[in-house]
Amino acid sequence: MKRQITVLSGLLLFAGVSFAQNTVKVPTAHLAKALDKIAPHHGEVKTSSNTGAAKAVGATLWESDFSESPAIWAIGTSGQGTFQIGSGSTDMADYMGGPMASTTAANGFVYFDGIGFLLAANVDPQNTWVTTEAIDFTGNQYAEISFEQRYRKFNTDVTYVEFSADGGTTWTSTIINDQYETNDPAVQNTLSMVFDVNNAASGVFRFRWENPSDDNNYGSGYGWAIDDVKVRELSDYDLVYTYGLHHTEMYQYSQIPTTQIAPIVVRAGVRNDGSQDLTNVKLVLGGDVTAESPAITLPALQVDTLEVTFTPSATVGAYTVTREITMDEVDDNPINNPAPDFSYGITTHTYAVDKGAPFSDFPLTSLSFGGTPAVVEGIGTSYDIIANQALHGVDFRFFTGAAVGAEVYAEVYEYNTEATSAAQLWNGPIGFSNMFTLEDVAQIDQIQTLQLVNPVNLQAGKTYLALIHLSGTQTVKLAAGGTGSTPQGWLKVQGTQGWGTFTAIPVVRMNFDPTLSIEDNTEAVSGVTVFPNPATDKVNVEFNLKNASDVSVEVTDITGKVVETLSLTNASVGANTAELNVSNYATGMYSVVVKSNDASVTKKLVIK
Repeated sequence: MKRQITVLSGLLLFAGVSFAQNTVKVPTAHLAKALDKIAPHHGEVKTSSNTGAAKAVGATLWESDFSESPAIWAIGTSGQGTFQIGSGSTDMADYMGGPMASTTAANGFVYFDGIGFLLAANVDPQNTWVTTEAIDFTGNQYAEISFEQRYRKFNTDVTYVEFSADGGTTWTSTIINDQYETNDPAVQNTLSMVFDVNNAASGVFRFRWENPSDDNNYGSGYGWAIDDVKVRELSDYDLVYTYGLHHTEMYQYSQIPTTQIAPIVVRAGVRNDGSQDLTNVKLVLGGDVTAESPAITLPALQVDTLEVTFTPSATVGAYTVTREITMDEVDDNPINNPAPDFSYGITTHTYAVDKGAPFSDFPLTSLSFGGTPAVVEGIGTSYDIIANQALHGVDFRFFTGAAVGAEVYAEVYEYNTEATSAAQLWNGPIGFSNMFTLEDVAQIDQIQTLQLVNPVNLQAGKTYLALIHLSGTQTVKLAAGGTGSTPQGWLKVQGTQGWGTFTAIPVVRMNFDPTLSIEDNTEAVSGVTVFPNPATDKVNVEFNLKNASDVSVEVTDITGKVVETLSLTNASVGANTAELNVSNYATGMYSVVVKSNDASVTKKLVIK
């Protein structure tokens, strides 16, 4: 399915991709204020006005598992939307990653079939809903609604839970699932939220799926399935975990070299969906880490963020951190506050963002930009540098389907703090590797290391990008390892489209292993360097010979065509230099091959 770009808040987005416009700043500490706003509140949340004796777990006011007659549900539609109450369709298996997995899925559920809309080529926009029968809320200022769902986002579709106390004339709306990106895997979970129902004697809830796009090539979502709906009075004590995040200076890493260790901040969004205040609420870290946040009192129907910071151990190994939200009271509804664990590794040389297995295919084709195909030149991952260190290599992974003969090479860029456009975001390349050619299918689905032609000295306090540049004509498939909550996956896009971020994390890692740059002085040719690089006029090629011999210096372009050959007769033992006049070379990437007898060394040359 083709991915479409839409304009949103100054960013161009497609399939989880963001293309920056105007002045852009790297997403490190600049995200702090935005992240403070992540903890959501659902519906119209107010300070509780309930008084009197505390009650027990909220009594059920209404529930449905869709085994009843559809008469208790009102089905509405606007535009060309259609959906069903039943077992779903084959579209769920094909596009939703599997069937509905709710508690009572066998009884039926409501299914908003976005793929069905698209396949039928109906006219957008689409706007469909299903509404409960009337519910009596007398004696309840607030009510909680919970349900199980399966959802997968595509393009601009939006999902809502809404409440009306006047028969559907006016609605209080809460957007849900907005944290997910287009083409993320389908989510199967249970959600709950609190609405101000204001003692309505005849209130209704509805679930509404909308896609406001007016382009029926892209307007439909994948789908949304809902089951096991329950409406309850508020519990006395109901703590809800709303989101979690862990990061180092707003970036998140799965592998951290001992030289780049920095404090990790862990956050948890919490919401009090009960009628009583919660006291001594803390985020407690466990597993391989012991730390906890300061305690807070969380008033009824309020939200807050808990935060704790720890510095990882410098001992190489794998670490798991558990998260628990604790309080003095006993939670009446503990199912909605488990906080997931997270893991990271401390390494000797590897700096990584990707989450490892299971790996997926990083999208490189069928991307569009305002209706114009986007040509991806490279993908990479950005890293903050904590301490000065020389980078010696870049690791990457081909994905299943890469063709023998596929060619890539590594580049290193530095973030431009003065950028005023997407095309200016990254300066460079400031370093690069030789070409890597996939020679055997056994090299696919394995970590490969590209040694940089010359080590790049990275400076503390700066942000750098390790990029895999696509080359040649054979099919290149590169692996992704999970998705990220911080924008560290990058695309280099041909032309004026510049740079874009992607939620999928490419397997592109920094490798600080100094042994990668150790020359084997027993080789016939060693110590080959090409400078200046990039170049515009003249280039020096330096090399060492073990024995006196005839030497050729051959330059080929990216297609393999020989551009120039220099021949040196009986070059001497030790250091030698050959000069190339590149003033007439076309802009682009070239290979410089130094050959002596049966030995050869290849280096990359960039012409500006």
